[in-house]
Amino acid sequence: MDAEQHKRFKTRAGRGFSPTTKEYAKLRAGHRCEVCGATGTHRFPLEVHHLLPISVIRHQYPFLSAVAVTSLYNSLVVCNECHKRENQASFASPEEKYAELMTIL
Repeated sequence: MDAEQHKRFKTRAGRGFSPTTKEYAKLRAGHRCEVCGATGTHRFPLEVHHLLPISVIRHQYPFLSAVAVTSLYNSLVVCNECHKRENQASFASPEEKYAELMTIL
């Protein structure tokens, strides 16, 4: 992906989910963390995590559309603590996450 394509992709994909997608993800999860089951609080609201990170998609799978990257199918509702663990741990390789995402899409 050249610099111009990367710039266009970044503009389309942004850095996250739309407010509507976030709300649908939380409704789908019953307003609970999909990892530990915790409920969000005013002080620690639930967050929406990308199953397949945007950075991985940009570099390894540039053919995926920005819509797929920020879709409901690429989301996981998590509490703050589980979000930290998800971002720090490498539970699966990017290839495994991509294969799982493609079975959903």
